[in-house]
Amino acid sequence: KQWYQRRVRGQTNKQSGVVRIYSSEDVAVISPCIKLHITHSTTSRDVINSVIRKLRRQGAAGQLGLEDSDLSNLGLVASVSNVKHHIPDTVQILQLGQPWINAKFHIRYIN
Repeated sequence: KQWYQRRVRGQTNKQSGVVRIYSSEDVAVISPCIKLHITHSTTSRDVINSVIRKLRRQGAAGQLGLEDSDLSNLGLVASVSNVKHHIPDTVQILQLGQPWINAKFHIRYIN
């Protein structure tokens, strides 16, 4: 199994929740973090698209130089114990096991 597929025994799947996306070197958010209400089917790519939409509404996406062509190069990164892991676009965030659900999430350019 991949690192993001490991689960803690007895863990229950949440139907909805809140995820916080923090600033990174690549994508700075205006406030300390952006909170998103997500469902169990929300993927990593959905989170990235929602954050970019929020930044556009706040007028910050243009200042950051985030154009539509750049969006495919962005990825969601989970930081746990100072170790950063890229989360594949198809992974459903609320389906992650511990400690990943408690990770600090960032959006970064993925090479």
